[in-house]
Amino acid sequence: PRSKWSNGPRSPRLARYVAAMTTPIGRLLERRWLRFALAGLLTMLPAGPQARAVTHESPEVLELVEKGLAFLDGKTDERLGGKCLVGLAYKKAGRAANHPQIAAAVSACQSSLGEAAGEKYIYGKALAVIFLSELDADRHRTLIEKYGALLDAHRKPHGGYGYTSDPLGDTSQTQYAALASWEMLQTGLRPDGAAMAACANWLLRTQSPEGAW
Repeated sequence: PRSKWSNGPRSPRLARYVAAMTTPIGRLLERRWLRFALAGLLTMLPAGPQARAVTHESPEVLELVEKGLAFLDGKTDERLGGKCLVGLAYKKAGRAANHPQIAAAVSACQSSLGEAAGEKYIYGKALAVIFLSELDADRHRTLIEKYGALLDAHRKPHGGYGYTSDPLGDTSQTQYAALASWEMLQTGLRPDGAAMAACANWLLRTQSPEGAW
């Protein structure tokens, strides 16, 4: 039978490709999932000498981190979550707990609990849990538990998390709930196991065939 590639002029390179694609194995590889599977297998094969891997300790990465911190120095964000992200950046870079940006984030967590409880979105609450857990979980345990309890208002019957005003799950907010719960586990706290299992199952059910959410 004539191949769909058989009509029209061809370059030598295209001719070789057409010849390969019209073999039995070539026709199989026209199926997208088989190409992806083959690509995955090829990445597992032993490779020759590789370039030096870049890590979080590589000089060029540390230089970028310092530039980022210099940009953040003296800046603020009105939102609780924004303050926590800035404070977390300094903490992860090894700055002392009394650094002004870290201290400002702690102060925001201490003063914003009531306001955060009324917010429809989860970000600030979850980021407070993440930041305080990373900073000093023992010292801030009570506050971590209080912010962690606020996450329950965002949990949906299907297992995901989202806006308090919306019955649908929100993948973006669910990931923050999952990470906050994981951080709590690392500190010795115990989030609701059934809620975490339902959250994981919701993420499994809402993943697209291509792998995204």
